[in-house]
Amino acid sequence: MGATAVVQARLGSSRLPRKVLAPLAGRPMLDWILERVGAAAGVGAVVVSTSDAPGDDALAEHARALGHVAVRAPVDDIIGRLVAASRAAPSTLVARVWGDCPFVDPRVVDRMLARSAAEGLDFLSNALPGTRTYPGGFDVEIYTSALLERMDAEVTEPFLREFPFDFVRARATELRVGEEQLGRSRASLHFTVDYPEDLAAADALYRALPAGFSLDDVLAACDADPRLAGAFSHQARNADYAAKASARRP
Repeated sequence: MGATAVVQARLGSSRLPRKVLAPLAGRPMLDWILERVGAAAGVGAVVVSTSDAPGDDALAEHARALGHVAVRAPVDDIIGRLVAASRAAPSTLVARVWGDCPFVDPRVVDRMLARSAAEGLDFLSNALPGTRTYPGGFDVEIYTSALLERMDAEVTEPFLREFPFDFVRARATELRVGEEQLGRSRASLHFTVDYPEDLAAADALYRALPAGFSLDDVLAACDADPRLAGAFSHQARNADYAAKASARRP
């Protein structure tokens, strides 16, 4: 049985509301993400994880209409949402991806799942702060289901339940943690859809790429025409995490 892929998404984004269902190259953005993640050979089930707020009813209904399981938990309880997804489609490994990342590459997901299994890792990421080499928008985290269950049982602090990587970072010496990197850093590039201009940029880039494109295809297209990457917003990203992490420090 393959791994469980969890697409974390909601409709309540303040910067670009309902973006995950916004049209991208003729289809809702979420449809592309589900299709691309589901194309990973190592993935056995794709689960949509959203909040239990009424505003996300349409998202859950859309995912189910496409034949996917949709699980719901409090909006800021990401551990709870990941655990619910893991229990809905049980497997040893859980791949977490994001609903604002329509370029996610199934080849990257497969490579990371294979490495996690081969090395017996508890956690593997290609998006570690400060050392990442992957461009934004290709982020993947791999957890064991056992680690998710442990976090659900141990973590009570709201900040850590919302940002589970900080639990992993605090226990890096007792966990088997790995980082996936590219040979050449492309971390200066961002392909996430956070702002209105990102959606327009993603649409243009999608239309310039071949069907079933890879990360390499995206990078090659942007190297050939830097305007494709340059059209994505240069505004701050992950500001919510930065603000909450700063407020948490003594």
